[in-house]
Amino acid sequence: MYFSLIKYITLILCINFYINSQSPGWFPLNTNTNGNLSFMDLPNDQTVYISTDILMFVLKTTNAGLNFSVLHPPVNFPIKMFNNGWGYVGNLPTIFRTTNGGSLWNFDFPTWWMGQLSVFVTPLRGYVVGAITNDIRFWETYDGGTTFTRISTINDSDFRLLAFYFLNEYTGFILGKNISSPHGGKIYRTNDAGRTWDLPYTDQIDADDTASITHTSGNILYAAGYRSGILKSIDGGSSWILLPVSGFTPPFTVLTFVSGLNGFIKEGTGKIIRTRDGGNTWAVEFYESEQINNIKFINELTGYAAGNNGKLLKTTDGGNMVGINLISNQLPIKYDLGQNYPNPFNPVTIIRFDILNAENVNLSVYNAEGRFVKQLVNQRLSPGSYRTEFDASANPSGVYYYILKSNSFSKSLKMILVK
Repeated sequence: MYFSLIKYITLILCINFYINSQSPGWFPLNTNTNGNLSFMDLPNDQTVYISTDILMFVLKTTNAGLNFSVLHPPVNFPIKMFNNGWGYVGNLPTIFRTTNGGSLWNFDFPTWWMGQLSVFVTPLRGYVVGAITNDIRFWETYDGGTTFTRISTINDSDFRLLAFYFLNEYTGFILGKNISSPHGGKIYRTNDAGRTWDLPYTDQIDADDTASITHTSGNILYAAGYRSGILKSIDGGSSWILLPVSGFTPPFTVLTFVSGLNGFIKEGTGKIIRTRDGGNTWAVEFYESEQINNIKFINELTGYAAGNNGKLLKTTDGGNMVGINLISNQLPIKYDLGQNYPNPFNPVTIIRFDILNAENVNLSVYNAEGRFVKQLVNQRLSPGSYRTEFDASANPSGVYYYILKSNSFSKSLKMILVK
């Protein structure tokens, strides 16, 4: 009896040591500001620029977020920075350029402007689009915005510009709504740097503020602009399909896709939800009390999430969100960890748990000796009932423990793997 008690205490201490020594999937960085952080750009793995939506400054780190300096451009967002120190900040007609990483900013853009949205694809080469009364006009620059040349016009008097995106120097997209219809819209595409344009999408677009297009890899693109879901193309924009986002509240804003399968969007109420299968299914990634405005990744593991009131989160493990589903967002009556089902199991079992308050939650599995086996959840969750799976295909038969731990609650249960 005495030795069994010592063994159990040792197991719990090992579990607690491991949990407390791990960095969470998303962890906060200190920005020393209460400004609302919005647009971000990550020119390399150490340097991050973040603009604010009201306060006139840009945050910059050159050591992956350990500390930030404050830049003071004349305008504040959006922002595009390059690895050589060149960059652009602002929106038409007031765009400023830096050539030294943001220490100095100059305004060299033409003052006659009719453009509305701009994209820079290299430090010197950029494009501008504007929807005028009866047409859509397109300009380009080869000298960093000092001079622009108008190179094409699309005759369309029934178009309101919403989003503009180039995935490289030649292929770009213009997304907008029909003026005559509250739900009709279009996506124009060019494959020759704006010399010619085709019209691969003429269907519903009805979400003004959330319209966006993002490229992941190969020919896969995603777009927001339809309230009940997002648009996806797997052929470089030649055709688009609607992916419903069931169980969440529209409209949806596409924040980023790390790969063709792995991406993040924001639902109307502010939850960040994630797909790992190209948009077929979605689950809650995290829910912050401060609204998250932007997410960007340097690679599949390292990314940042910027939000209101100076909120900045970072992950170095891809968010560490694997196979967790929000079953219900109704407030549970208490914290709880349910017995896995089936039990015994081979090789997959389901674990359910209830979270009473929004906080960081860890759910991990250990073997009978107290050695860590797998982390199932490690992030901030909103109140609700959740379900996740433990796949023990690579583990031997035996007794395992799973423990749910937060600032307010801790509980462990035993399960048995029989092969």
